[in-house]
Parts: sequence; C-alpha cells; structure tokens
Amino acid sequence: MTYAWKHLKCDRLRDTLALWDGTPYAPNQRARGQGADCRTLIAGILDDMFDMFVEIPFVPQNVGLHDRKRAISSIHAMLRGWHSADLVTDKSLEPGDILVTRSSPDQPGVPLPKNPGHVMIVTTNPFEILQSSQTLGAFRSDLEGVREILRTYRPRRKDLWIM
Repeated sequence: MTYAWKHLKCDRLRDTLALWDGTPYAPNQRARGQGADCRTLIAGILDDMFDMFVEIPFVPQNVGLHDRKRAISSIHAMLRGWHSADLVTDKSLEPGDILVTRSSPDQPGVPLPKNPGHVMIVTTNPFEILQSSQTLGAFRSDLEGVREILRTYRPRRKDLWIM
C-alpha cells in the first residue's frame, strides 16, 4: 500500500520519541526508559506530547488474537484520552500518526484473523515508525516491514506540539 508523506516540523516530537526509543518491553507498564508495551508506549508518548497523564484501560497481553471487540474498544478508549483522534482515510501519513496493525502475521498453514493487535507511532522521519516488541522493546523501523495496517489515526490538537 502506498502512502503520501505530509511533512510536519516538530522538534518536540522528535526529541520525545528519542527519549522513549530503547525502552525495554514490559506488559502494561508505562515508564520511559524502564518499560512499556506497544499500547503503553503510545500512551506515554502522548502523555509527554500533551503534558497530561491519561488513564488507559488494562487489557491482557495479545488481546487482539482472542477478542476483536475488546481490542478495538481499548484502542478507541486510548485515543479518546488526548483531545481524541481522527481516522485518516486519504492514505497520508504525518509525524505523530498512530498506526493499528494486525495481531500477528499468518503462520504457515494457520491463517489468523485480521484483528487489531498492535499500535505504533509515525516518527518525524519519512515513513519511519517507533513501536515496541517483546524481543526488542521500543525500536524504530521502516514502514516497509510493518504487517498489514488496519487503521491510521491522527491525534487532534497537534498544534499544541509545535511550540
């Protein structure tokens, strides 16, 4: 799938992402440099960007594999916390967008449902994302290697980030 890049100069986002990059993986933790999973990594970054702590609902690890409705609900609840977010339908990406992908790729001979199960944030570098995995913790990667993107959300009030 081809996306169009929308430039947004935001040194604050660049600096905030650098602080979270390398944070070890820790389920349901939300501590910069100490531990986060994919959802809590995004929550922590949004906390920093909007200068406000928002409580997000607890969900068990790998909920997207087992409970589609709960996975979707937890993502929507999370995104409502910081001035909300809009669904992006024009296939554009800009820094700070939140990507929702499949739970995991199909295994040979075992197709898995296309449930939402992983979230990541677009960095200030074109087509680069920051995500968290059990093996690597928070790390940057190219969009090319990302499994199927189900939804893209754009946080509202990004104007608050550019100060």
